[in-house]
Amino acid sequence: MLSAHSDLSVVAEELVRCFGVSRSVAERDVALVWNSLFDVAAVRVTPARRPTWRGVGLVARQWRRTGPQYRLAILKVAVALVIVECGLRLTNLRFVARSCGVPLAADSVDLSRAFDGFQRLSATEQRDFFAVEWVLGRWIFDPTCLRRALVLGWLLRHRRPRLRLGLVEGELIAHAWLQIEDFVLHARSVDGLFSARLHEVAG
Repeated sequence: MLSAHSDLSVVAEELVRCFGVSRSVAERDVALVWNSLFDVAAVRVTPARRPTWRGVGLVARQWRRTGPQYRLAILKVAVALVIVECGLRLTNLRFVARSCGVPLAADSVDLSRAFDGFQRLSATEQRDFFAVEWVLGRWIFDPTCLRRALVLGWLLRHRRPRLRLGLVEGELIAHAWLQIEDFVLHARSVDGLFSARLHEVAG
């Protein structure tokens, strides 16, 4: 309903009609959901992994065994990931996405079933793609789809990617992926989409 209507009072009226709740309760619930969506940050539900000297040494050896171009790409991704992590914890998603050059999509068109465009990436872009996976697989925090999409979007910002958010089909789990031109990266089937139009109304 939030995606379909720009007026929050319309959403509140729909809740009153469908569920028989009072107008004040409906307005309060809509406001709570609205605020949770647009002040979204990287809230953790599990503690971060604690790095050990042995683990750091293992990762360093694995990094040295990669080629020189991959080593540089991995370092670039690691720096970007630290910045994204700080941004998600200190600001909000809209600001971080815009700063990374991967703004939230402004429409609600479901492109989750569009073709995966990995093969459309250049050799350098594919190397960056794998570097993101390499770093996230060893990151102290969970390798979430949002972190992946933001960092990869920053690396591919010259292609003007857009960040899409939705709920995984049949589950109450949010998912983030990239849309670039007519293809997507890391998409999954989703039931609903969040649109940046809501952020613009909120702003």
